[in-house]
Amino acid sequence: MAISSNGHYDWAKEVKEFDETKAGVKGLVDAGVTKLPRFFVHPPEILQSRPKLDGVNLDLPTIDFQGLGARRREVVEEIGKAAQEWGFFRIVNHGIPLETMDAMLGSRQAVPRAANRREDALVFI
Repeated sequence: MAISSNGHYDWAKEVKEFDETKAGVKGLVDAGVTKLPRFFVHPPEILQSRPKLDGVNLDLPTIDFQGLGARRREVVEEIGKAAQEWGFFRIVNHGIPLETMDAMLGSRQAVPRAANRREDALVFI
């Protein structure tokens, strides 16, 4: 735990030290950590000041690839809007067989995960 010279907890210092390890959350799991580091836990006063999301139904952007050829311009605009406003989106009717997607997810588990290191991580819109 990072303690400043005046004896108070130094959140920024602890976050910086954690960030510099490049281990990420996976590094904590691999190290067998059983308790979250303090900087991951928000104080009650901050949690109370945040807006409540009870009953909020988030409608994530969904892009339908059905009839893509005829709707290309519309689909491209939908992707641009979703990427700009949300940073991600869901695609339906893309034509990729379920077994192919399952195989991709399975193969990802077998590949060494260099993307856990920040300098190698992919950046998504």
